[in-house]
Amino acid sequence: MTQRERQILKWIEENPLISQQELADKAGIARSSVAVHISNLMKQGHIAGKGYIVRTAPYVVVVGGVNMDIGGPTGSWWRRTPTLARCA
Repeated sequence: MTQRERQILKWIEENPLISQQELADKAGIARSSVAVHISNLMKQGHIAGKGYIVRTAPYVVVVGGVNMDIGGPTGSWWRRTPTLARCA
């Protein structure tokens, strides 16, 4: 990782929603140069996606929601179980 990439990554960690233009203004470089640095950081695995999700081992910051499927017994079990037992 270059010194410039380290600097850009630090700014992204401080403000994950910072724009490429804001990063360019801070660094005193063109926005297209920032785009190249961000692309390199993504290829290296330091940034996990748009909105600049930053990987910090062993955790990742997620902006957004999640859908989860939960497997379990068939519906017939659920209908036969008394309400209080289902809530326990």
